Amino acid sequence: MNRRSITWLFLTLSLAFVGGQLASLRGRDGMTSFFSANDRSRWATVVSLVENGSYEIDSLTRQTHPTMRNRRPFDTIDKVMHRGSDGQFHAYSSKPPLLATLVACVYAPIHYATPLSIRQFPSYTPKIVLALVNGPLLASMILCVMSAASTRMRSRWSWAMAATGISLCTLVSAMAVSLNNHLFAAAATSWVLALFMRLNDSSPNHPDPKRSKFSATGPLASLLAGGSAALAVVAELPALSMLCVWLVLFAWRDRRTVPGFLAGALSVAGLATACNGAAHGSWRVPYAHRGVGETLHRLAEFDPSAATEFRPRTLEELINAPEVPAGAFRAELEQRLGPGPFRYSKSDEANRWRLQHAGKDYAIVRIMADGDTPVADETVEEKTVADAMWVLARWDDWYEYPGSYWQEGRRVGVDLGEPDRARYAFHMLLGRYGVFSLTPMWCLVPLGLWVAMRPLWRHSPVAWFTDDTLRSALAPAALALGIAVVTLTCIAFYIARPVIDRNYGGVSVGFRWLFWLAPLWWWAACGTLDTWGGRSKTRWGKVWVVALLAASFFSVVVSIDNPWQPPWIVRLERFFSG
Repeated sequence: MNRRSITWLFLTLSLAFVGGQLASLRGRDGMTSFFSANDRSRWATVVSLVENGSYEIDSLTRQTHPTMRNRRPFDTIDKVMHRGSDGQFHAYSSKPPLLATLVACVYAPIHYATPLSIRQFPSYTPKIVLALVNGPLLASMILCVMSAASTRMRSRWSWAMAATGISLCTLVSAMAVSLNNHLFAAAATSWVLALFMRLNDSSPNHPDPKRSKFSATGPLASLLAGGSAALAVVAELPALSMLCVWLVLFAWRDRRTVPGFLAGALSVAGLATACNGAAHGSWRVPYAHRGVGETLHRLAEFDPSAATEFRPRTLEELINAPEVPAGAFRAELEQRLGPGPFRYSKSDEANRWRLQHAGKDYAIVRIMADGDTPVADETVEEKTVADAMWVLARWDDWYEYPGSYWQEGRRVGVDLGEPDRARYAFHMLLGRYGVFSLTPMWCLVPLGLWVAMRPLWRHSPVAWFTDDTLRSALAPAALALGIAVVTLTCIAFYIARPVIDRNYGGVSVGFRWLFWLAPLWWWAACGTLDTWGGRSKTRWGKVWVVALLAASFFSVVVSIDNPWQPPWIVRLERFFSG
């Protein structure tokens, strides 16, 4: 069996495996094909765009199931609330809107050309949309990784193991039965990977320059590469580090690709910004609206003690909160903002109040008089109170609204965050949510990166930039170095996040924030496969590779029925602990 046949065999197996699970898909409620708040949030946006022509999801989150009136299939905690274009408060998905907009383009023809509707048939219609969206994404990822890795493997055994790993043994496959951003990011990353390797392989200095059937240095290829790299960033913000690496690699390999790459990246970035503006009236994604905005003015004395016990339970209570007491503070507000009425309510953050005036929202924050440091506690010493002052700022916390799950005291479980960074790093890599413990085949990656990078150290840095023939030979080594740097950067980034964000990616079958790196990691691992499993190697290397793949496949099998559940290690631990 030749390489092409092996690739198509495992591609077919992967699609059949995922397709079979997709056909029997049923959410936890037994009535929909939704698994969690995460995908419900995205589905609500897709349905609202197609059926309501709006990004607002208010009506969907309140909608009950057609046959079971006590169930709300689109209700989600992954939402934000802010004023819409009509000046009224509306709920929106907290997810960046571009991906949902693209999926809506697939759903729209189904909705208008057939009787099928996600709103009316939430169990069956989403499966059709997922098959049309996730199927091509998964297939393209497999084909692109195998194409990029073709020059790194000499034996058919290594090729078969590589096809097995990328097709069946990554947790990206488990995510293919759900609407999520991780498969988009992994697929987009694989597209850039394949285009870069095609650029290198189509060089006149490459041993087989006829391998490429199109000009990899042409504007179309570089445009696609830049657009794909930017799409990966839209799906996973930390992929911005890899976009920078891709830009450097393409420029280093062939400067003619830079204009096309930048044009593609800027086009996707502009499209994402336009979607965000249409959805939220802001160029920033909802994640960036989690606090206080621009400081407008430092205020005179203000005693908000009458509001310290006021915590609104509904949106109506928030809007109809008591008026701000008259006095010097009110006079200053009128001077800055215009005549009242002014209404305020206590924020769930210490020393912060929300002020509403003339259809706009502001924040009143108590800070230390010697700077912009907020007073850390409600209970402070008299001296600290005397030294404190108040500032008026724009309100910019879209996650604070009546009933919000993200308010202090409402989050539970893993969403509370891990306060110990060392413990977080251990469980992220080797423990309950571990990259290596859940997918042991990633143990092949460090050696593969090292093997790929070794040619760099055999030549002087000057030669890297002056010898065209050498650049072609060193391109895989440079790519391996970039993958290593980006991997370490992303790991450090997540460890350095504040406590609220150290939640292992929430309730998921793995540390999903690193899933987008799967194509790059598997490309690197292919070097190890050939090192351990080549014709001249002992059988123990092959046994070790097969064992790692089998253990990784086990994680996929026990996860694909619902990717939005704790990893099997956590579930096993809970079972034995009672």
